[in-house]
Order: sequence, then C-alpha cells, then structure tokens
Amino acid sequence: MTSPLKVFLSYAHEDEADGGWKSMAVTMLSSLARDGIVEIFEDGMLDVTADWDDSIRENLQSADLAIFLVSPGFNASPYISTIEVALACDRRDRGEMFIMPIIVRDCDWQYKRWAKIDALPKMAGSVKPLEEWERPHQALGEVSKRIRELQRSWSDRPTAPASHPDLGPPYRGLLMFEREHVDDFFGRERLADQLWERIREHPVVLLSGPSGSGKSSLIRAGIEPRIWSESDWAISRFTPRNQPMVEWAKSLIGILEPTTPRLDIPERARVIAERLIATPERLVEHIR
Repeated sequence: MTSPLKVFLSYAHEDEADGGWKSMAVTMLSSLARDGIVEIFEDGMLDVTADWDDSIRENLQSADLAIFLVSPGFNASPYISTIEVALACDRRDRGEMFIMPIIVRDCDWQYKRWAKIDALPKMAGSVKPLEEWERPHQALGEVSKRIRELQRSWSDRPTAPASHPDLGPPYRGLLMFEREHVDDFFGRERLADQLWERIREHPVVLLSGPSGSGKSSLIRAGIEPRIWSESDWAISRFTPRNQPMVEWAKSLIGILEPTTPRLDIPERARVIAERLIATPERLVEHIR
C-alpha cells in the first residue's frame, strides 16, 4: 500500500476571499485525501495556542509536496518569499520534496527561483491562470491528476540506506575539550576527582602546568559539568591579558550586573578593579 503525500499549501490570505482560490484548492485536495493520496496542511489548520512560525516551518520540513497558489499577493508576501518559498526550494534542491506552482492570477512569476518548475494549469501546452478559465474546476482536475502521478512516483522511489549520525572521533588531538565533550573525556578521572574536592574545600585553587598539558580541557570537560550539576555556582571565564583584574571584573559584571549597558562595561570594570587592588580584602569577599 502506497503512503499519502504530505502536502503543504502555500497561499496569500487575500486569495481566500478573492475568487475563493484557496477554498477551491482545499476542496480538490480533500477529495484526494479521501482516496489516501495526500495529507493536507495549510495554516488554517493551526492550533490557536501553537507557535505559528514554528508550526509552519515544522510542517514544511516534513512535507513531500509544496503547492504554491501563485498570485500578485503571493509574490508580494515577505513571509512567503523568505520563509515558505525559500525552505521549499532548498528542500527540493536536495531532492527531499516536490514543488507544484499553480498560477491563480496573472502576475510576474517567470523570474522567480522556482520558475523553471512546470507550472499549472495549462491549456494547449501553455500556462493559463485559473482566473482565466471559464471552468476553474476543470483546470484543477488536471492538477489533481498530476498529484496522483507524483504520489505514485514518490512511493515507488528507491529508499536511501539508513544514515547514521556523524558522532566524530572521541580523540580531539590538540583541540580543547569543552563541556559538551564530557562523554569523551576519559583517563583523567582521578585528577578531576582530586581537583573537584579541593575546589569544594578551599575558596581559591590554582591549577598550573605547561602549555598544552590539558589544563583547560580538565576544567571545561572534567570540572565545569560537575559545577553545573552539583552546585549553584556561577562560572566566570576570562583571559587575563595585560590587565587581569579589569578582565576579571568584566566577567563578573556579566554575571552580577547583566543589565549594565555594553558601552558602560569597560569603565565599570576599571572602577571595580581599582577598588579590589586598593583593598585586597574585598577580593577575598568576592571569591567567597
């Protein structure tokens, strides 16, 4: 038994009332749905509580066929052009879906990204907009027939072999381990345990070692995940450069004073650093 095509209907809202073109297209698709040929999605089916943009994107990403009801309003819609048409064309270029343009009303569509796709409906081999047909339902009958053909060819296509996620090698060479690499970080568990115990017992712990010995990897993949899971501490990363106290103050501002305007941070950090240098006991208060 063949599977139905998942159809995404893209249209301009002005074409709902002007001629009822959207309604006519839905009627045609509903007939195909009753025969098990298609499953329909159009934004009128959205749950009012759902995130509208996310739902549009999700349904378009899972569709097998995008039908464009092309009109001046369709071409003029920024959302249709930049989101719906762009996503559909990208997926078609990857061989993931079909696109079927249906020219509803005469407009300048011949220079669109999708213009080389065979548009419908046609009369005597030439595209004729639906609004110019005496019997538009007759034209949609041609569209219905084409959709049935697509559904058969889509169901008969050879299936690609199952793909496996590219997990990447666990060995990172000279690259630093980050927190997301914790599952690949092994061989230094004992050192990480010892360092974690010292951090929990002492307000200041200094980790030193030669360049390239793995200090940063130990902290980021061995210690930071424990901090996030076992405590409510904040993590402040900074590069000392030539003014260590100023750089540290900048990182603290990002945590303790997140609403500070970006342009005010350098001066605010300089003031904090000067106070800490002038009164070292305040440094201990900050660390504690």
